[in-house]
Amino acid sequence: MAKLDGNLMHASLQALCLPEERYYISVYGGLGKLSNWSTSASNNLYGFVAITNMQRMLVTRFTMLGAPRGTMSFPLTLIKSVKIGKTIFGQNSVKIVINNQGKDLKLNCTFANNVYAMGIPNQKENLEALLAVLRRYEVR
Repeated sequence: MAKLDGNLMHASLQALCLPEERYYISVYGGLGKLSNWSTSASNNLYGFVAITNMQRMLVTRFTMLGAPRGTMSFPLTLIKSVKIGKTIFGQNSVKIVINNQGKDLKLNCTFANNVYAMGIPNQKENLEALLAVLRRYEVR
């Protein structure tokens, strides 16, 4: 099993990049249907989200134990709406609706401002930059 850390972040996001594409905003968080009260670590999904220089979003998902649970990448222009808020624990909650060939695809994310002991630098700064990009699509 892979360890959820900065090395996995770089490898999994870089694997989704097109030729000549580079990601420049990357964050770690809970992705998908997150349940903090789950009794099984394999039910909770975590991973990495990034924005690229080609205006695409990259998403990689893993279980807490590091087992891969899928990837996706899409142009930011396919985002239909974004709702940004806070969880009861003070984390950033981001709900994204994507136009997936005429059907809505929903991505629910939870991001902490800081992640410790994971070898992931600049989480807070990158999260602020990601939220700034996503606010362009926010539903008011």
